[in-house]
Amino acid sequence: MEWIFILFLLVAALRGIASLLEDREAAKKEKALEAFKRENPELWRQQELLKLEKERLEAQTKLAREEAKVGFVFGVGRGFGLW
Repeated sequence: MEWIFILFLLVAALRGIASLLEDREAAKKEKALEAFKRENPELWRQQELLKLEKERLEAQTKLAREEAKVGFVFGVGRGFGLW
């Protein structure tokens, strides 16, 4: 019976350690990003603009695909004389 308790404690301890390591890594990345922003503000600005442009392009592509699907459905409907 004690083995089950020890096993659960060991699993919980490992999860806690993994979580702590992930938090520490995230804090290091955030600190490095802040240092990069201070040292290279123009380069950081260009990177952010590039990220925004990629997001805009992805959204535009998704919208174009959805419009193409709707156009195809209407085209098929007209072909069959539904509209």
